[in-house]
Amino acid sequence: MKLNIKKLIFLSTVKVYGEKTFDGKPFNNNTKFSPKDEYSRSKMNAENVLKEISNKYGLKITIIRIPLVYGPKVGANFYNLIKLVNYQIPLPFGNIRNKRSVIFIGNLVDFISKCISSNDSVNKSFVVSDKYPLSTKELVILISKGLKNKVIIFKLPLKILKLFGLISKNTKKINRLIESLEVDPKETFEVLNWRPPYSTKEGIDITIEWFKANLQKSNL
Repeated sequence: MKLNIKKLIFLSTVKVYGEKTFDGKPFNNNTKFSPKDEYSRSKMNAENVLKEISNKYGLKITIIRIPLVYGPKVGANFYNLIKLVNYQIPLPFGNIRNKRSVIFIGNLVDFISKCISSNDSVNKSFVVSDKYPLSTKELVILISKGLKNKVIIFKLPLKILKLFGLISKNTKKINRLIESLEVDPKETFEVLNWRPPYSTKEGIDITIEWFKANLQKSNL
């Protein structure tokens, strides 16, 4: 069956580059692939297949490699972090100095719309994120402000945090809190003449409003 698809936009992941970054070396559009798990390898393989199809049949493609996406209806670790801050229990994140890129769903939707309408996106791959990365501590503070409560952040040696992760069999979750996963979207912004319409604070505030409304419904 001929579907007459002229342009395809594929959402991949920044994890095709790896699971973490180091100081001053964020992932960018030209970083070499180094996937570490089945999910990121499947995304890499899908990208390669799409490029082959594009070369063979002339299908216009755009590949968008995204970090963690947050916003209303967010789940998993991000949602759990909001719940932790909402409980107002002291959190041991004072020694964490990482940088993690994230993207608000409103910014991602706007970027996809830009890719649909712009010829500058044809047959190109992009990393995209909110304008600036955040540390875990900075993210917690933004969540706390959105919830309008106070959060106590104390310092705990990272070795203790990692040991706790090992003992509780939550090593991957602890690593996500401690390690950096940063992308540099500057080239993406310049090529498409695009900027995120929402700041991370605005995105967090919108997410928190959904969280509070959802909490009220569950308590009815």
